[in-house]
Amino acid sequence: RESPKYLERAMSYFEPLRQRLKNSNYRRLYAVVLNNIATNEYYAGRADSTDSGVIDKAKIEKSIETAEEAAQIFREIGDRQELREMLDRKAFNLSYLNRLGEALPFIDESIAIADELYNQPIGGELDRSRYFESLIGVYRIKMNILFGINRPVEMFETQEAMKSLTLRDLMNRGKDNRKRTLTT
Repeated sequence: RESPKYLERAMSYFEPLRQRLKNSNYRRLYAVVLNNIATNEYYAGRADSTDSGVIDKAKIEKSIETAEEAAQIFREIGDRQELREMLDRKAFNLSYLNRLGEALPFIDESIAIADELYNQPIGGELDRSRYFESLIGVYRIKMNILFGINRPVEMFETQEAMKSLTLRDLMNRGKDNRKRTLTT
């Protein structure tokens, strides 16, 4: 019951920023603001369903549009990680509206980008762990979508890909631990 108030307050901060940055040279910052707005629109659409059980589809649709605008900017400037987040946001929104077939291409693109970025250095162990968790989360969503559209073979293949990724991550962590042991 309190969340709509917080979401309204957040939007009161983001909307003026959106207007100021829209035609500026700060494209990445503008896209980040759009990312936040899309997230808030999504939660605002869901917040209505907590009491009444009815989602506000208009807010979820608006979130999809805002995420698309941000994704387009992230594509233009080449920010693959932020693009991945926007693709995930669009897929979550479409899934929430039960438009599962439409969500699948965004999830597939997100996974492809994540796989590309997986071996790039991204900070410390905690950062790598968080990145891995977000990647596994996308695989889980893909499996839910495939289950929802009755594609069991692809669901099984996705599960096997997720297992493979998990094993690869565990093996890489083991190598990191051996390196630290040998150098200390």
